[in-house]
Amino acid sequence: MEARIGLGQEPIVKPFPLLVAAWVAFIISSVLLSALCISMVFFPPAQQLPGGVLEVLALILALRILTPRVSRLHGLQGESLENSNPGRAIAHYQWGLRLQPQATELYQRWALVLLSQGQTELAQQRLNQGLAQDPGDASLWNALGRTLLQQGQWQAANNAFKTAYCLQRGLTWHKLEEDIQLPQQVVTQTPAPPEHTSRAKLQHDLEQYQFLLAGRYLPPSFSKPVQDLEALLTETQSQPGPRLTLNPAQQKRLPLYGRNVYFADVPAFRQSPLQSQHWLSLSDTYHQQAPGLVSWDGFLHPDAVDALLHFCEKSTIWHDDSKSGGYLGSYLEDGFCCELLLQIAHELQQALPAVLGGLHLQQMWGYKYGANSTGIGVHADNATVNVNFWITPDEANLDPDSGGLIIYDKTAPQEWLFHDYNARSDETLQTWLKEHQAQPRVIPYRQNRVVMFHSRCFHATDHFHFRSGYVHRRLNITLLFA
Repeated sequence: MEARIGLGQEPIVKPFPLLVAAWVAFIISSVLLSALCISMVFFPPAQQLPGGVLEVLALILALRILTPRVSRLHGLQGESLENSNPGRAIAHYQWGLRLQPQATELYQRWALVLLSQGQTELAQQRLNQGLAQDPGDASLWNALGRTLLQQGQWQAANNAFKTAYCLQRGLTWHKLEEDIQLPQQVVTQTPAPPEHTSRAKLQHDLEQYQFLLAGRYLPPSFSKPVQDLEALLTETQSQPGPRLTLNPAQQKRLPLYGRNVYFADVPAFRQSPLQSQHWLSLSDTYHQQAPGLVSWDGFLHPDAVDALLHFCEKSTIWHDDSKSGGYLGSYLEDGFCCELLLQIAHELQQALPAVLGGLHLQQMWGYKYGANSTGIGVHADNATVNVNFWITPDEANLDPDSGGLIIYDKTAPQEWLFHDYNARSDETLQTWLKEHQAQPRVIPYRQNRVVMFHSRCFHATDHFHFRSGYVHRRLNITLLFA
């Protein structure tokens, strides 16, 4: 699974002919406007060109309409050239920005091209230019966070990701703005209640709010919307299937949905959160078990595991309920970020240079499973190395021989695109694995056990049987390096 912004792919509709036509219309309109204005100002009425004030206004309107469209077409043409001719792609972004300096998405595309060339400082400059135009653009803050990660500035990256999250999801009730200095004149977003959601999402949110209220992390004033949520769940029991459709009146009873209600931030540790290991031996094992696999227990210091539990259980960051298994997801660009997580990724790279050297943290996510959830089917990821670890206490796992990960010794063929090995059905991929005599390795669940493997290896969640109850939900964290 992956959420990622990358270089553009060849578009179905070629933008270049449209760009030429738009420029022709733009130039003709500009020439006509200039000629009419000169004629009206410097020539007597008898010698003036046909046309008057209305024609001038019409041409001005035409130019105002054409300008953003020409800029947008330059952006599309640049995106189509990012892989084949990055220099020309950048030239198109420059033209687009000359025409429309407030087109901040062009700064972001320009920065992505520079990042692909390893020019991280220039990419940061372009993103800062975009933020000067629109400091409330969350996508620019997320792109800045990724750029800072590539520079090794993970603490500054954390601030950028956190700013983006506040812009997307609003400020928490306990005044997160004291920790994040949002740019002035910026208004954070308040997500609208959804027309469609899932029963699993609403049930999780109810349990989490009850947990936060019981621990006095939320004030008593939150009791009313939580009671409304509980009543809504009861009211919608008759709707079949895991997905729910809410009418306008029901939507109004979900004022907290999708919002940044509580954020249990975790700072970096003064000492390494990683427990000491024989790192050279682990690197050797990874390379010996082709195409790349190693697992070990005691990944983090117990205090670090507890801190991550604190972060995952209390933070209202679990917004993705699109998965068919009924589990919830949270991602780097949408709340799943704190200094401790980025510190773990940074120090792991330093500890295992033979495996992670030269790579960057591309994505990071957490998945939270209820007792009735099902795991992720067979898939692979578009990266180089996956690092997967679990943090729910072992007492929650009712079957110690299961609950972990199944990893196959076959990778997705190089000619397969990301869509090919993530959109195909589980049955189709299982058939492919059987035909290619892929051998599975089952790694059972243990708290603080980590599994590191080649990202394009096919893998799936093993069946699991966990206790019911909010604190027993299965939690796994994935770091994706590329």
